[in-house]
Amino acid sequence: MAANFFLELLKDVMSSALQEELRPQSELPKEAEPEIPHKFLSLKDDVAKIRFCLDKKKIPKHSEVFKPKNNSKSAQARAKGNELYKNGDFVEAFQMVNLSQLICLPSIFSKRKMGYANRSAVFFKCGFYKFCLDNIQLAYDNNYPEELREKLETRRLDCIKMLEKGVDSEEKYEKERIPLKLSHPADKNIPMMIKGLELAQNEQYGRFVRTNRDLNPGDILLIENAFTSTPMPEKQFHLCDNCLDDKSLNLLPCEKCTGVMFCSKKCQLEAEKRFHKYECPIIDALSPLTYSASAKPATVATRAALKSLTMFENFEDLQKLVAEIGNKNEVFNVDYKNLSEEQYFRALFSIPTNISRNSRVSFDIANCCAEIWILLSHFTDLPKILDSREKQDFFLKLLYRLFYVTPTILGQENLYGNGIFGLSEMINHSCAPNIYRIFNQGTSAVVAIQSIKAGEQIFDCYHSSLNHLFEHLEVRQETLRTVHFFECKCEACTKNYPMQLDLMGRGDMRFYRKQTQDYEECAENDEIDVKNAKMKLVEYKRLLKKYEKNRPSSDLMLCQAFVTHVTARLVFGRDICQKLKAV
Repeated sequence: MAANFFLELLKDVMSSALQEELRPQSELPKEAEPEIPHKFLSLKDDVAKIRFCLDKKKIPKHSEVFKPKNNSKSAQARAKGNELYKNGDFVEAFQMVNLSQLICLPSIFSKRKMGYANRSAVFFKCGFYKFCLDNIQLAYDNNYPEELREKLETRRLDCIKMLEKGVDSEEKYEKERIPLKLSHPADKNIPMMIKGLELAQNEQYGRFVRTNRDLNPGDILLIENAFTSTPMPEKQFHLCDNCLDDKSLNLLPCEKCTGVMFCSKKCQLEAEKRFHKYECPIIDALSPLTYSASAKPATVATRAALKSLTMFENFEDLQKLVAEIGNKNEVFNVDYKNLSEEQYFRALFSIPTNISRNSRVSFDIANCCAEIWILLSHFTDLPKILDSREKQDFFLKLLYRLFYVTPTILGQENLYGNGIFGLSEMINHSCAPNIYRIFNQGTSAVVAIQSIKAGEQIFDCYHSSLNHLFEHLEVRQETLRTVHFFECKCEACTKNYPMQLDLMGRGDMRFYRKQTQDYEECAENDEIDVKNAKMKLVEYKRLLKKYEKNRPSSDLMLCQAFVTHVTARLVFGRDICQKLKAV
């Protein structure tokens, strides 16, 4: 509800073009797919495909690529933030203040002093005293008027008093969290994964991941950080664009564009060095770009390519690395004990793809790469690095390849970003998966949601819309054929498992009421008893083992939902909405 409400508020202060960009893809009108030219179908080389599409593209106007900062809209957003603050809508108030800070004109950055002062008031009200002090200092650094400082100084002194008493909301919420750790000893070569998972291959599944040990419901099997990630557009004023941390909405704006915010100067400098210096001039045109087959975002693949370019001081070193990888599958063979960015790239770049399997997807990706290259080559300084046709072709081939490394949607019910992972992407799909991935910032943790016997395969669900609980068999099959190029023969498809509503209609309503109450106490309430949540988690893991023999059933579905969401709640803590609504 908060995200939808925020999007409605944005319509009052942002251009109609940007409103369209912020609309969820599912709401956008579907256009007829263009016919694939016969000449394109004859092309075998990736770069040739992109350059074929480039010949058909027009260079956009600068006004279509970059949206300048606007102090009038900044003032409107700040006024709305004040109004929301007075009404006690702290989440929306924060986001409006952040929007105001982000779109403030470069010539009058000092206007931000009022925004920082306003944000300090919200932090003080919510008990985030350290963040309040940070924003008071930012207001002072931006020449906050002397005649208004008395109230701000009183707030600063009150913050110091509260911190001396050991009172601070952020510290309190951090203490609620339990460590995120593997449930079994780590693999000696891959310390972020339990010992017992292995990569295998056969004719039916191609490459896949299986276990050589028995696994229990609730076991955490793999903890992995994304190579690169990006927030969803609607989280633009909510999350750090570099690490996806919300830092309780204490975010710093980019000084040049209206597209990104950061949780710290460290993240801002890192992003600027690795990718944002190139995407900053084109972020408003880049963010809404997807390729039509599955609406994969262009930003995450572009960032991965740009990070790769800045991985070495010399361009030639990257070329040598790519040549060395060749067609080898090294996902399970890199040095994960000393996982450098170079090693991670090696794993990522060697993930097997189905590049030649679908001409429609190939055409869509080539078109998207062409649009990205037009933006990068005409509106950024990237051509200073890619100063020859050979280097440009190498980058285009790299970008094309990285589009096929499936970006993972971070957060399956409440979408907040996309990321590219290595090990996790080796897990095959099932419409009735035996694992679930929980996310925080750019970290993914793989959690077993049923017993998995030694020798059995690990199955993920590529997207919540492909789970039998949420979509009909025919729709799932068509999506998997069109987008992922295979005929799904999982248990849910071969036995035509029922959807969620059908299962609920056959279930035990007493257990449903019990689970609902337990779930609210342990995951949804603004205040939870961590000790009680831990005890309930043990109970539901036991119930999972009891009910899994009746798969599929509403009881099993409810137990799986409880285990995954309460595990996420305990290890990642409450989200920003819960923190602020607890006030």
